Formats: sequence, structure tokens, C-alpha cells
Amino acid sequence: MFDENNLLDLAAYKAIQESGLDAPFAHISYRYLKQQNVLTPIHTTVDIGLRLVTQGRLDGYVVEQKVAAELVANSEYSEQLTITSGLLMHTYVFSPVNLAFFDKNKKQVTAFWQALHEAALQINK
Repeated sequence: MFDENNLLDLAAYKAIQESGLDAPFAHISYRYLKQQNVLTPIHTTVDIGLRLVTQGRLDGYVVEQKVAAELVANSEYSEQLTITSGLLMHTYVFSPVNLAFFDKNKKQVTAFWQALHEAALQINK
């Protein structure tokens, strides 16, 4: 169901889709699922979404991989759920910074983004 880049093959998913996928409202993945016509018609919270997945009433609930692992590990459904190794999408996250704050703290802001970049490289190994 995942292509050579480890991304969800939407055509393959649509061929087996039953109840659709959900994601946190207004999250980039929610909008993407909606654009691709695979978003479930009934939106839920993460907790309810996980329960619906275990009941077979929702195909999956989309959140960032590390968040998903934490949610599943700490849920009552940990024995019934698994995390896919494939990805729905690659995204880049940006954080707007107040220009006056940046001007006052250029060194710290630059160091923060460098540390974040290095941490992301470690996570993605």
C-alpha cells in the first residue's frame, strides 16, 4: 500500500477503502485527506478515533509518527493497534518568529533551529 518512497499509494488505498481516514481538525493532514477524498465524513477526536479504528469503524487516524507511537503505547488499545512504517506525506514545519524578537535574539533563535535540525536528522536515521 506504500510506494517506492514509502508514501501511501492513494490509488491502492482507495481500492480497499472502507470507512476512510481521519486526522486532527485543521491539521495539514486533515486538509490533505479531504483534498484526496479519503477523509471520513464524521470527524472525531484522537481518543475516539483510536477507539473507532479498533472497532473497524475507521480505517486509520493520521498523526505524526512519534505522536502516534506515544498515543498507541499509552492507550487501552495498544494490543489492537499498530503504527504503519509508511508515511501519508512529507512536510516541512516552519515557525514564524516575531521580527523584533529575532533581531534581539538572533544567536539563540539560530541555535534553536540548528539544534532542531540536528535532532530531526537523528530521529530520521
